[in-house]
Amino acid sequence: MRDASLKTAPRPLDRKSGCSTWNIFTKNGRPTLTDRPGSPFLVTRHRVGEDRPGALRLRVVQLTDLHLHPGYPPQKLARLAQLVNAQQPDLIVFTGDFLRHASPHPLPPGVLGILSGIKARYGRYAVRGNHDLRGWPSQTACCLKRAGFTLLRNQQAAVPLPGGRRLVLAGLDDGVYHLADPRTVRALKKERGFRLVLAHEPMLARLVPPGAAELVLAGHTHAGQLRWLFAQNFWMPTLAGRCTHGWYAVNGNPLYVSAGLGESGIGLRILCPAELPVFDCWLK
Repeated sequence: MRDASLKTAPRPLDRKSGCSTWNIFTKNGRPTLTDRPGSPFLVTRHRVGEDRPGALRLRVVQLTDLHLHPGYPPQKLARLAQLVNAQQPDLIVFTGDFLRHASPHPLPPGVLGILSGIKARYGRYAVRGNHDLRGWPSQTACCLKRAGFTLLRNQQAAVPLPGGRRLVLAGLDDGVYHLADPRTVRALKKERGFRLVLAHEPMLARLVPPGAAELVLAGHTHAGQLRWLFAQNFWMPTLAGRCTHGWYAVNGNPLYVSAGLGESGIGLRILCPAELPVFDCWLK
């Protein structure tokens, strides 16, 4: 899939779509940290659907592009785990690039134990990104399993919710390596419940049929990672398309592209904070 295949440009969502967003890391126009001093993570909060009488709130926390490596500081990951648990998530999803690159070298001691301490009422699910498939792909699956995540490789998972409601997860495998299977999402329109699609690359949202998902989550772009003056998106990876960061509508489905939690390449972010998105999804 290439960007040239876009028939229409994805458009940002407006208030009429039923999705909204606000940042809790701005106060009186000044940026503030959501964790204790020294935290590199900023939380953004979003609403999907309407908070009406009798509606059920499903809180989803998205992790993406962590890019763990043998030199990753465990104390930084511990701060992230505390911040995630403080959100009291119902569901945790990971949208790819768990590792900087899959290799036989071990991660720092305790890293997977820290991640396994992240709690969610209805479970933790993940898909793979392009960095997870470099070198030793089996290591990513092993690490995710040890950290307590269920890996979806072109698979669906149904989660029963209170009041007879139902959550349907569809996880697309990586698109850079041409592993994403459109059949994973084609049948979603017939599924009953809240339909959540996980993908690493934003342009995989083009595979989701119109009206087949209440929410599509992706990462991959790092929101540019390096921003300086007017050079906001001078670097973008393949399959990012025009969906660089934030809300978009692709095939009529709401897509959110996270800025991610880690770095690749030079391992530096400039004027582009690492993001922890939290979604309050209201189910009828």
